[in-house]
Amino acid sequence: MTIRELTRQSVPRRWAAVALVFGTLALGQVGWRWKEGDRRAEMQQTRPECPRHGLIVKLMNEKGESLGVVNSIPLSDPITDVPEFHDCQRFIPTPSTLGGSRSPIPYDSLYAIFAAFRLDTLGAFAGEFVPVATVYSYGGRYDPLGIRPGFNCLVLSRTPANWKATMVPQADSSDPRCNAVHINLASGTPLEVKQLPPPVLDSGLVFDSTNYPPVARWDWDGTHQYIGIACGRSWCEIGPPGFTPSPIYQGPAIKFDPVPQLSASSTQRRQATRIKGWYDDQQLDSAGASGRHFVTRIHGWVFPNPAFEDGLLDSPASVKTLRGVWVHVATAYLDADYKGNLKRGINKISMCHELAGARGQCRMTATLFGTGSSAIPLNQTPVPPFTRPLPRCDPDPTDHLRRWFKIEPEGGQARYVCVTRKDHYAALEQYRQQHNNVRVWIPAAARWRWLIDDPAVWLKCETGCCTGQ
Repeated sequence: MTIRELTRQSVPRRWAAVALVFGTLALGQVGWRWKEGDRRAEMQQTRPECPRHGLIVKLMNEKGESLGVVNSIPLSDPITDVPEFHDCQRFIPTPSTLGGSRSPIPYDSLYAIFAAFRLDTLGAFAGEFVPVATVYSYGGRYDPLGIRPGFNCLVLSRTPANWKATMVPQADSSDPRCNAVHINLASGTPLEVKQLPPPVLDSGLVFDSTNYPPVARWDWDGTHQYIGIACGRSWCEIGPPGFTPSPIYQGPAIKFDPVPQLSASSTQRRQATRIKGWYDDQQLDSAGASGRHFVTRIHGWVFPNPAFEDGLLDSPASVKTLRGVWVHVATAYLDADYKGNLKRGINKISMCHELAGARGQCRMTATLFGTGSSAIPLNQTPVPPFTRPLPRCDPDPTDHLRRWFKIEPEGGQARYVCVTRKDHYAALEQYRQQHNNVRVWIPAAARWRWLIDDPAVWLKCETGCCTGQ
């Protein structure tokens, strides 16, 4: 039995080198665990958010002594710092009581999953065990998935009949290297793999491998946390024996506005709501005044506008493409009212990138030639959990102009949020130049972002990713 690392060959053109993203990876400690009584001030100092731009995992022992710093996940390099590929959540410890208990249910520890680079090549490795993800536990132990504190390695193998999976804790919990030398399969926990059949399109066609984003996500079956991950021409669900995967989205139809100069194929428009990994769904949390997080009964789905898969957004010139107009970037659907002006039902999320010399102005129509304009209400108070006043939005790192989100519930009042943008183009271009012209195309998927003060979202914006402040 062998373990083979994913190779770095040329990457399919369809993964646009820009991120519609809802989080990257965060600060952490081995042996540190969020407890029900933790205070918010302490949490903000040690856990600004999860995930976080600029992966830095600070490894420390139970005495608080430094064991070093991890700033790259070998299995994921060069996508380690691109938030869209990965996921990070606190787990629900007592799901069986979620439906009937009146007492707030606190969360367990924080767990991150880093997708391997080149998940789209899995079909070539039939019969071999392949490491597909690196899992990091910030102090917690989750027995249903065989996760131990520190680093763990998820490996898959494929037979003609099915897939097999094993979660293997690293012998050295501070070692992020998931390769043949550092993985001992005998010490791992066997997990069940359920391969979802490709949805059939109205025309009778089915999705192919290019329609599955090479990402990893935490999911929830009502009893256990489990893993969703791309596995070749399919999406695989990995969990404890007997688990039941969550259903694909079954709510109201989600429609997306056209975006100037961008286009999406009919298949891309369908994949955004019918293939897990493109969209994200989560049992949302709530943080009380004490800083403790509790499980709510609110379920939220967030969907990317498939137009952002357009290859026009692959170069720095695209930063000017969408300037000065309100652009529909994502839609969130919730089954109850929540924070951040997200209400029960469909919520439209648009973004504006201001024009030079037109502070706080955006055109009312999604065309660069629209005649009307609308002023951002700069005197609006911040919308919790966002805290940044609108006049103090961070400037864009490329052109030093500012961006805003407009969160607009169906039939409700729009509210505005400051946007901060992180650019990925320079790092990915450097990787291409150093690795025989290998390009890294990032899928325009959407997901919830973990914050101390409740979830937010990351959204794609040209050659980088945007999130509310």
